[in-house]
Amino acid sequence: MARLMQSGGVMRKRSAHFLCFVFFVFLLAPGLRGQTPQAEAAKGIIESVEISGVSEQRLSPTLREYLQKLVGQDYNPQEAADFADRIQRELPEFIAAPRALPGSQADRIRLVFVVARASDQPQVRPNINARYTVESVELEGVPRSEVSDPLYDDMQKMVGQPLGDQAEAERLRDRLAAELKPRYRVEMKIRRGANQQVRIIYEARRIPLLPLQGRRPYALYHSKEGFSIRGDVNFESSDVIDVGFGVDNSAEELVERYAGLHVGFKTIKLGTERLGAQADFYSYRAQWKPVQINAALASGEDLIYRVRHTFDAALAFAFNRNMHATAGVSLSELQMQFPDIHDESARAATGSLVFAREFGSQPGSHRIAALYSLRAGAASLDSDFIYTRHFLEGRYTYVRERNSLTFHFMGGRIAGRAPLFEAFSLGNTETLRGWSKYDLAPLGGSRMAYGSVEYGHRALRLFYDAGNVWDDGDPVRFRHAAGIGLAGRRGDNNCPWDPAGCFDFDPPVSWFVTLGVPIRDSDVEPTFSVGFRF
Repeated sequence: MARLMQSGGVMRKRSAHFLCFVFFVFLLAPGLRGQTPQAEAAKGIIESVEISGVSEQRLSPTLREYLQKLVGQDYNPQEAADFADRIQRELPEFIAAPRALPGSQADRIRLVFVVARASDQPQVRPNINARYTVESVELEGVPRSEVSDPLYDDMQKMVGQPLGDQAEAERLRDRLAAELKPRYRVEMKIRRGANQQVRIIYEARRIPLLPLQGRRPYALYHSKEGFSIRGDVNFESSDVIDVGFGVDNSAEELVERYAGLHVGFKTIKLGTERLGAQADFYSYRAQWKPVQINAALASGEDLIYRVRHTFDAALAFAFNRNMHATAGVSLSELQMQFPDIHDESARAATGSLVFAREFGSQPGSHRIAALYSLRAGAASLDSDFIYTRHFLEGRYTYVRERNSLTFHFMGGRIAGRAPLFEAFSLGNTETLRGWSKYDLAPLGGSRMAYGSVEYGHRALRLFYDAGNVWDDGDPVRFRHAAGIGLAGRRGDNNCPWDPAGCFDFDPPVSWFVTLGVPIRDSDVEPTFSVGFRF
């Protein structure tokens, strides 16, 4: 829940940024309309002095006093520019520009100092940055030898040129990012220089071999399964350690609805950047629907548990930035409900192999991700459940400008007696959209096959899903669904395609609205789902 509260804070912060932008546009309207040189050289008596973009309290009392002494004096553009420089010296992270706006009378002027971070609100950059020239272009975090001479020469050509709307600086940033990919991630920063000049800094941060990310919080709704919430708050240290705390109430991934707490720790540098470690503890209470309890009782097996405590620990080894492997253990204690309340252990050795890569260049690129995982309950670990669970997942996406085509498949097999949290399940907000897991297989299955194809254009999504889960010996009958939806992406570098981002297989979207229709002879009832992934 803390993570959800934090997300709410982000929403409020973005709303505040939007209001500031509207206020900026209002103040800078003459500049946005193409203000004339005569308007810039306005003459008159200053009737008020205002600061826009930051609180006046951030300025020193002395500077605030001097600014107010301008009231009643004739407007002097050079003097106003000098005061803007003094504001920048006190606020090094900001750029300031004076604006002379009409006052209450024809011979009166309102003097407004517009203050903003250089990277904020691209719509107002030209108004603030047009008066600045580039003092220097610098590289940080990467040796000069790793940047090609033609690109470095083009960077230095900006020195002495007007900063303008930063379009050229941003193009150079993109070229640098392409040259350094996938070893580095590049950010552009603008810092105040001397005498109305600015410094452009291209900061390259080395991308780690192993991904550092906690669980991905979400808030989802499925018309046949209800609401699912996963709230996490994560604390990162030195870009190599992540500690997370979470509260869950979800029916999204497993056959049961589970509610409880999660605590996790992860480091991606254990002596070397190729080696990492992760540990997680979960304490959940399971909630079952009547159809599931009836199916369990009819099977005659001891399946339903009320409480699950799980401790997972694993080591990770990175072969390169595109592939890593994990090995560890998963130790679960279950409070079984039938035939009477008793405890059982599900203890398994775990391993996985993960690959993700993007190749090609504009206008089209290819993105591939694949995952294989193995979980084996063993008597040597004193497990009451003896089983092996194989799972394979793959995703291929072709992206061209604003269009994308994605193929997604999953397959799995369980041998032996496994706990229900290991059972395969389809029919949620991501798989077999249009069906409910409770209609397909209330207790999941030991076999699973699934495939999907999805076309995207801007926010529009069209999809076709097929697959099912079943038990060994049961007849195999594939289910089909088709539908339409809208989705918004998280950004330019989305999981799982950014090797430094994450290797999970969540769709790389921040929000979605989906209408899925099951394809069957009768009782065609569409399924509606909506959600946010943070």
